[in-house]
Amino acid sequence: QQDQWDRNQSGYSSSDSLFAVVTCIVDRTKVREVVVDMRDNSIVGVQSLHAFESDRSGFAGSNDRGYDRDSSFQQGQYADQGRPNLVRASDLMNATVRNPSGDKLGNIDELAIDPDNNRVVYGVLRRGGFLGIGESRYAIASSELSVPRDGRMQLNLNNSDFQGRSGFDNKSWPTRSDPEWNTNWTSQTETAPAARRVVKASDIIGTNVRCSDGRDFASISDLIVEPQSGRILYAILDSDRGDMPVPMSALRKQGDDYALPMSSQQLQSQPAFDSRNDPNWTDARWNRRIHESYGVQMDSSGSTTPRRDTR
Repeated sequence: QQDQWDRNQSGYSSSDSLFAVVTCIVDRTKVREVVVDMRDNSIVGVQSLHAFESDRSGFAGSNDRGYDRDSSFQQGQYADQGRPNLVRASDLMNATVRNPSGDKLGNIDELAIDPDNNRVVYGVLRRGGFLGIGESRYAIASSELSVPRDGRMQLNLNNSDFQGRSGFDNKSWPTRSDPEWNTNWTSQTETAPAARRVVKASDIIGTNVRCSDGRDFASISDLIVEPQSGRILYAILDSDRGDMPVPMSALRKQGDDYALPMSSQQLQSQPAFDSRNDPNWTDARWNRRIHESYGVQMDSSGSTTPRRDTR
């Protein structure tokens, strides 16, 4: 393990240390690697999904997909001017949260989804504890979340703000965010209505999508989110042709699965992309083309509505 660690982490020498990397399965769907210093059994870092975040200086990491996807979004490299930034749900989930001073506040552990309106109600900020034991969870409004850069995002809060506040019970998730943590203008002035119910993003990811001919076509591997509004624009299907972006408004819940009003043969001709290279999510023309191919359209604000037959 030590030799492998030295090869993976350039610029760091652990000749006088021994580290173990423990792989953990959490909530069935998310895999984390916990780095343990074997000298004193202390946890020195956690690698979650794609980004490595360490509590010690000297460790550096990159995502395991081989490209810096979230940095390009943050810098606006592919964005149309005036269009909102979009991000994968998997990049939001388990992003490390720090304040402007660089103090670590915790991790975004999960996203609470309003399945009736296809929006993120809040991000779950997890603080303290270990693998579900002794952790506290706080409902942070979606508008407080930002596109992560190198696996990190920023909140204008301090660790002292959480003293004496226990967060919410993991067995009873709230249906709206906690206004105590609203710091930006949008969160403070625009109060989103409570959802009728919320589901975990990790429970949507992995769900099967069924075609109109009754066949299971693929499973949802990710969601594309606009953090500022919380809107979920796309579900990404893990097909044999690559990643397929499907407008969330084109999907219909059907029991434990989702359904599309298209046959498996029709879906085979829909656009797909290499999972290592995300498309330009903020290209208005590209978005219109994808939505129209599934029979829905985007209005001027970027939201989706069913396309009506005008005949």
